[in-house]
Amino acid sequence: MSLSSGIKARPGSKMVNVNANAIDLRLTALESRMENMDSRIDSSIQELKVDSEAKFQAMMEAMNSRFQEILAALTSLQRPRENHHPPPPDLNQHHHPATPNLIEPPIFSNPLGIHLVPPIMADFPAGPHPLPKPEDRDSGSSTYKRDSLARTKTRAARNHQLEN
Repeated sequence: MSLSSGIKARPGSKMVNVNANAIDLRLTALESRMENMDSRIDSSIQELKVDSEAKFQAMMEAMNSRFQEILAALTSLQRPRENHHPPPPDLNQHHHPATPNLIEPPIFSNPLGIHLVPPIMADFPAGPHPLPKPEDRDSGSSTYKRDSLARTKTRAARNHQLEN
């Protein structure tokens, strides 16, 4: 056995016993430090658990109160408003009671007076569709020929897509 000082000791000698005792003392000190650190780590974990549970509980309470606020706002929007708008006119007042009103036109409320365009009509340009002028067709102008060629190419591409 070789010691750190470089002196070779025989087993059972006094030097080996002294070093073994010193090693035992160091091991005991390390074990007590480890136990101390384990207890500190355990207490830190417990503190973190308590802290995280408290934070989680506070977050849940805040979310619950916000949810209640949103729910109350939505509920108030669903209640009928009183005296904000006049009642809709009775469409059946001009009809004879024996004559059933087969189709009642829908009543649209537009309090701001905004002109609403149906989405289908919004895709088309306003006004008449531009057609080539007769003089363009007769004279064979390059504009008419170019537009005609573009329409033909578009039609061919559309037909090709439909076939595939």
